[in-house]
Amino acid sequence: MAVLRRVQKPSKASVDGAGPSGPTILYVEDNEANFDVAKSILRKNFVVDWASTSDQAISKLESNDYALILMDIELSGSAMSGLDLTQELRSGRFDREDRLLKDLPIIIVTAYTAAYRETEILDLGANAMLFKPIEADLLVDRALSLS
Repeated sequence: MAVLRRVQKPSKASVDGAGPSGPTILYVEDNEANFDVAKSILRKNFVVDWASTSDQAISKLESNDYALILMDIELSGSAMSGLDLTQELRSGRFDREDRLLKDLPIIIVTAYTAAYRETEILDLGANAMLFKPIEADLLVDRALSLS
């Protein structure tokens, strides 16, 4: 069981007509199967968009409004890891005139439970951390509370 402590314009391709109109989440995840699982869990309450690399995430953040980011730590094939991207977002580097992205809630998601200490992740600027495989109720609850 995962333990969690708390210290809209989606792209057409990622939404594919499913789910309600509601807050939009960006899931930055290099594995499409993991995205599909999260999307199926969240689709009743959210529109879920997907970025498979850090560069794609930055591009989407520059042109879309999101209520929350789910951020995988390991982003193979990316210029930055999920932790690096989180730090860059928190620095204000990607803030827009109309939106401070440094204030956007971020939930870090990882399968590497032994490799990362939650306190370190939260110190980097994440609002919460979840471990894969993600429990559906916990993901929905945390996303609702932060969005």
